[in-house]
Amino acid sequence: MALFHLLIINIVVYLASHLDHLHALIVERKPTGYGTEPANLVPCCPECNQPKGNMEWEDFMNGPTCHHVGDDISNNVEEAKLRRIKRIKDFEKEMPAHKVTFDKKTLEEWEIMLNGFDEKLNEAQNILENMNKRFFGKKE
Repeated sequence: MALFHLLIINIVVYLASHLDHLHALIVERKPTGYGTEPANLVPCCPECNQPKGNMEWEDFMNGPTCHHVGDDISNNVEEAKLRRIKRIKDFEKEMPAHKVTFDKKTLEEWEIMLNGFDEKLNEAQNILENMNKRFFGKKE
């Protein structure tokens, strides 16, 4: 639990204004089994949170889109990145995220719900396009 408190302190120290999931909730439109719980959340700046999307945290940290790893106590980006990766790995050891394994029936129900959502979203898009044509004329 001490590492979780250290991460909370990092929110203040690094002025991170977001919390991000270490492990994505949804990948390729399927639930991963991870949830929104303290063990799956870390402080994150908005500039990194958005491009990370549903990538695994370590892939993102080692990838080209994570630019804030040098905003640490040194100007050495590589050292700062390694320190942050170590902190997160230590946090995961201290407080591992829970992962639920879904049975086949639950995943089938998820797919039905998702398809129904897609249908409603398409209906709403069609209504908006028709309203746009009606009120503003046909757009080319």
